[in-house]
Amino acid sequence: MRKVSWAGVLGTTAMTTAMATAMTLSSFNASALEVAYSPWYTQVKGNVSNQGREVSLRDELNLDNSASQGWLVAEGNWLRLTYTPIDYSENGKVSSSTNFGGSTYQSNTNLRTEADLTDMGARFLWQPFDETNFGIGVTVKVLDGDIQVTNLDQEEDAGPGIGSIPVLGGLLGGEQPKRVEKRTFSEVFPLLSVNYRMPITDFLTVGGEASYVTYDGNEVLEMGLDLEVRGEAVGLRLGWHEKRYDVTDDDFSLDARFKGIFGQLSFYL
Repeated sequence: MRKVSWAGVLGTTAMTTAMATAMTLSSFNASALEVAYSPWYTQVKGNVSNQGREVSLRDELNLDNSASQGWLVAEGNWLRLTYTPIDYSENGKVSSSTNFGGSTYQSNTNLRTEADLTDMGARFLWQPFDETNFGIGVTVKVLDGDIQVTNLDQEEDAGPGIGSIPVLGGLLGGEQPKRVEKRTFSEVFPLLSVNYRMPITDFLTVGGEASYVTYDGNEVLEMGLDLEVRGEAVGLRLGWHEKRYDVTDDDFSLDARFKGIFGQLSFYL
């Protein structure tokens, strides 16, 4: 996959930051610094592909639901930094012969599948008109992850041996690990973002946001809707969020959807 260059990302970020700062500085009044904790209950659906063979995350690797713990820091509505780890770990039997990495797992093989995905983002938002609640900007997204599959039916050997025969019951020391396959990927994306917040009362707001990029057959989309109750020092959001990744890194590709309900507890400093 053709990587998004760091120079391009930094250039886009710097340009967007300058634009956002210049065009909001006149109306920017010491907005509160927001620090938030955001748990997210997600369901996963999709495939991973390694060496041309697609494997279902749910049907073949047994991944289903997970609860993640996200964090957010924001300055007003123009700058927001997010950190969202998405971790899965499931044990189960494969229903049919499955290939992953350099291993083939026959039907009814017991596997432990662990998926760790870290999503970090910096969003810069510009509101072109003071009398509206619409904003447009750029989100710089760093996506880093790995998927590891362990064959639980392959017992650890008692020690080194000849072929599969232990030597002296393993008295010569050492253990042979279980069969583990692991694939990693890391990408950087600049996304176009749109945001809209509509106040209902002085303390109640509904809103939504979406960010998107596509190039070279790769696609990243995230979107969400929420209801916010906010006081002077504390705020609470409840809503729905979805992330879609269709990305390729060398011979590994991920085509997955993560979606579910989230909550957000915010403190304004």
